[in-house]
Amino acid sequence: MEKYFLILIAVLCVAVFIFSICRKKMEVFINFVLRLFAGAVGIYVLNSILVFLKIGSVVGLNGLNILAIGLLGLPGFLMIYVIGAYFMITG
Repeated sequence: MEKYFLILIAVLCVAVFIFSICRKKMEVFINFVLRLFAGAVGIYVLNSILVFLKIGSVVGLNGLNILAIGLLGLPGFLMIYVIGAYFMITG
């Protein structure tokens, strides 16, 4: 009987461990998807503001830019616009 009790405790520990790993991965995935969406909306809004102000540093809303923002977050968003401004200045 004691042997089965120890096996049950081991199985429960493994189940809790697997659940915590899956929950963490799901949290990371949801965070990534939210950053993708927020980055796309941010690019659209900032491009609209720049066009309204007649500033020519508009970046494209494409998969590579969205992926960079999804992976890097706000620093990726800023990086895209800094690179766009650099290419606007240098020609």
